[in-house]
Amino acid sequence: MSVAIKIENVSKLYRLGTVGTGTISHDLNRWWHTIRGKEDPYALVGQVNDRTKKSGKSTVISHQSSANAATENCQLETDNSRASSPDYVWALKDINLEVAQGEILGIIGRNGAGKSTLLKLLSRVTAPTTGSIKTKGRIASLLEVGTGFHPELTGRENIYMNGAVLGMRRHEITRQLEDIVEFSGCSMYIDTPVKRYSSGMTVRLGFAVAAHLDCEILIVDEVLAVGDAEFQAKAIGKMKQVSQSGDRTILFVSHNMGAIRRLCSTACILENGTFLKLGGLDNVLEYYAELSKPTTTELELTKMPRLGSGAIKFTSVEVNSAETRTAGVACSGDTLTFTLGLAKYTESEIKSVVVSVGLKDSQENFVLLVRSSFDLDHFEISGCDTIQCKINDLALAPGTYNGVLFISERDQETLDLVENAFKLTVIAGRFFLTGSPGLPSHCKTLTRANWHAY
Repeated sequence: MSVAIKIENVSKLYRLGTVGTGTISHDLNRWWHTIRGKEDPYALVGQVNDRTKKSGKSTVISHQSSANAATENCQLETDNSRASSPDYVWALKDINLEVAQGEILGIIGRNGAGKSTLLKLLSRVTAPTTGSIKTKGRIASLLEVGTGFHPELTGRENIYMNGAVLGMRRHEITRQLEDIVEFSGCSMYIDTPVKRYSSGMTVRLGFAVAAHLDCEILIVDEVLAVGDAEFQAKAIGKMKQVSQSGDRTILFVSHNMGAIRRLCSTACILENGTFLKLGGLDNVLEYYAELSKPTTTELELTKMPRLGSGAIKFTSVEVNSAETRTAGVACSGDTLTFTLGLAKYTESEIKSVVVSVGLKDSQENFVLLVRSSFDLDHFEISGCDTIQCKINDLALAPGTYNGVLFISERDQETLDLVENAFKLTVIAGRFFLTGSPGLPSHCKTLTRANWHAY
């Protein structure tokens, strides 16, 4: 099978703070190195792209004048007492990747890992600092809401303009026009300026254009998250359909592990601008789940404020999802598993306990509570033991929830109560199996029902 995309030793360097070298001498120095075929002297100053850390000033560039060539002497120094240069950061560093024709590659990673930068390089929005990128065929990209659309033009006019930018002839666009409009679901507004579209309508139309025009490579960033659940399922189905012909290569960036799993055959993980893992879908997603597992360790739980006698305490908690397979992230309607670690800190006899797990919304209202009692004659807590709780068909709307852990001696004193013990992020899923678009945000709990029309 032929290679559609080949990336060799690609790196992208960005400068933090003020853009530009700052002085004419620095510009001349850069120009002098360029015409002699040498590396940019300022690109030598770099650091790993970790957005969580404050940029440092440990590396300093100083210049010394010379009658022969003032631009020849550029040296790096680590003495903070010298005049320091602005910071540089590698958004991508030494990326190597080959994508076969017809392959659907999922790209995952935390925010700021370099995913969007990689797609911008492939789409030629920007150029790499080092390395080369070779592509076979035309590229259609959907990197953000309204990519390539002019707000003053109508939806129909933007379809033709977008198609022309992608290298399509007018008759080719006209042949696909009806299918594009029908797929987008924006037929009522097709002759209305795009500036009057909602963000969801804009994404619908943009994706419809990219999916129906005759391009060999389709690049889709996280923009589908703006659409409702119905459109997301429709878009994923369309991408799977066009890829099955074997001549359309798709790069798909998403934080929705369910969508990645349904669409992609291979995946890669980007972390701080470099590849952590590349390969089969199951192996990569399992690795990512372990990497991002928000396990609350014993040390962390110990530091958290808690109430109770402390005779029995929670030592750890893990939250795992069956559909996303990403710890701490679940879909509405998902199967969710809580794994609780417990330890006994007293010699006193405790015959039975009640264990509870609750979820609170941002307003501190309980939206979910599960509990069970355990007879310690049959469940002896010695050292550290584990309790597991599984919830089928998670009935929560999308949002972020705080977990509460509670254990008490039956009908008596509280043994341990930990607020904000963990966080759970719920994303839109297929809870309502009726084709109803989207999920509500104003109602936190969901319920299925039987509907009949007479």
